[in-house]
Amino acid sequence: MEHIANPLHALEEWIRVLKDQGLLVLVLPHKDGTFDNRRPVTTLKHLVEDFEQKRSEADLTHLDEILRLHDLDRDPGAGDFEAFKKRSQDNFRNRALHHHVFDTQLALDVVHHVGLQILSVEVFRPYDIFVIAQKHAHKGIVRNEEFVDKQRAPKWTSPFPSDRSASVEGGSRP
Repeated sequence: MEHIANPLHALEEWIRVLKDQGLLVLVLPHKDGTFDNRRPVTTLKHLVEDFEQKRSEADLTHLDEILRLHDLDRDPGAGDFEAFKKRSQDNFRNRALHHHVFDTQLALDVVHHVGLQILSVEVFRPYDIFVIAQKHAHKGIVRNEEFVDKQRAPKWTSPFPSDRSASVEGGSRP
């Protein structure tokens, strides 16, 4: 989903073709372990706005931020800055950009937002967030509080510093 300009639209389509009780497995890169480590985590509000504005896959809204904050030391395949910039400007063809930046809480919030039942979340170094979710026959019948309610003790743990520091600031937690 990080390579998709409008991830909620993509999820809507994936859910549309998923059978009732079918499972969706998402594997997302956690910002702390990737070249996105300097970028802020995308907000759910931003993803909803992209969905409502019908953001297309040709979108380069985040290009300036990416060029400014991309950690080239963690992306040796990108080459030098000029090569990276050229590749990034042609993103519609090569699909290399991470339009959005994820931490564990955002991944869970997105899955909850689209109405899937979260069954499991696992977070591993160097940069993986795994979420297994299920489509219910009756939309809206999901109980994800143990994963997304920030007032409850979390059902997941994370090795990533930004997940732990967000819990101190009142955001997502370990």
